[in-house]
Amino acid sequence: KKTIKTTYIIDKWENKYHNFHQKKLPKCGSCNRLICKNITKGGYNISKNRNICNLCKPYAVKSKKLVYKFAKQVKKELRTIGFKNLPKNIPITLVNSRKKLKSLSKIKHVNLSGYTNYEYETLNGKITNEKYHIYILSYLHEIEFKSVLAHEFLHVFLFQNKYDLSPEYREGFCNLGSQLIYKKDNSELAKHKLESMYNNPDPIYGIGFKKMNQLLKQNGWEDLLINLSKY
Repeated sequence: KKTIKTTYIIDKWENKYHNFHQKKLPKCGSCNRLICKNITKGGYNISKNRNICNLCKPYAVKSKKLVYKFAKQVKKELRTIGFKNLPKNIPITLVNSRKKLKSLSKIKHVNLSGYTNYEYETLNGKITNEKYHIYILSYLHEIEFKSVLAHEFLHVFLFQNKYDLSPEYREGFCNLGSQLIYKKDNSELAKHKLESMYNNPDPIYGIGFKKMNQLLKQNGWEDLLINLSKY
């Protein structure tokens, strides 16, 4: 009599499946669940290498109306911690693929989900006109969309105030905006996203974020913003 040895995987959502399913089935780009009938009631393909499950689909941000609804909410959250003068009416464009986002931004980051383009004109050495344009991956779950947007709004703040931080402090600082959104939301998905942020080994987006988060814990938002030019 033979005993069959099987390796099971239990994911963050307590779903249990065979190891070979992981190689065969796509994963949801938002919640990271394996897309199949039993776990997510199925799902669909958005673009090459991007899929969304049917549990996240109702929350996918894919219209201008939702973009500006959530932009208002995010700005309101950021105002409560001291970001009071962010520019009004910044255009926010949804982009269908990471490939397009990477070609717009010239950023090589694997999981790139957003990018802020900044242009300015000068006259006699003084800046006379500034333009911001935010690009975000379409079909993100609304919680993730809001966290990416908060991150991009903090990039706008840095441009606006002429802070020239090192890459690790710049991205680490902007990730504090993402953390704020996830903490306020406090859903299971938000908790998983936070856990991923805290465990990210990337020297800029992970370690830089931990350094900035430590400074935030020690000093609070007001002090952190006053002393930002030091980093």
